[in-house]
Amino acid sequence: MISSGDFDFDKFLEGGYKKGVITGIYGPASTGKTTLATLCALECARNHGKVLYFDTENGFSIERAKQLAKDYDKIMDNIFIFKVKNFYHQHNKLNQILEMIKVAKLFIIDTIGFYYRNEKKEFVNKRLIEQINKLKFIAKDYNIPILVLNQVYSDLKGNIKMVGGEIVPNRCECLIELSKNGKRKAKLIKPSSKEFTFEILENGISKI
Repeated sequence: MISSGDFDFDKFLEGGYKKGVITGIYGPASTGKTTLATLCALECARNHGKVLYFDTENGFSIERAKQLAKDYDKIMDNIFIFKVKNFYHQHNKLNQILEMIKVAKLFIIDTIGFYYRNEKKEFVNKRLIEQINKLKFIAKDYNIPILVLNQVYSDLKGNIKMVGGEIVPNRCECLIELSKNGKRKAKLIKPSSKEFTFEILENGISKI
């Protein structure tokens, strides 16, 4: 396990994010996906681990990282931010990171489905399967945790679905759904089922 960056959230995860597997974190905008990813990245970097962070939405904020980590100046050199321009660029970048993965302790992609809707389904589904399968191989072969963040949409019945359908969740051993209905909630979908209610503060998150 590696720490999520928050003691109570580690307890919710029964120790933290598990090495060797993909953890999928999904939910609507402003539910806390990037905050959770940034907290984990900073904690890993603080413990001298190299972090690869794929940022498809320009969501990683230097100012926010400074709020979350008072020792920001000492640890930020361990976080490598990759800006992704489109789905094709995302696909190519994933094929180019194997050398850097050898020294990485954590890989994050925020979010994997951001450019999904801009591509033709017959192309994008095949590429998404290739990407998530590559990440699954990397997680297992290099024994590191991989956090895959994703967007959602509502189907005709009002059910919340992950962008890309079942391609991503079927390959995640740990799956966390985030929601916000007055209070923010993290729901563990697998491997077990439980909930964690929290608020986002300037310096992190706090269990409610």
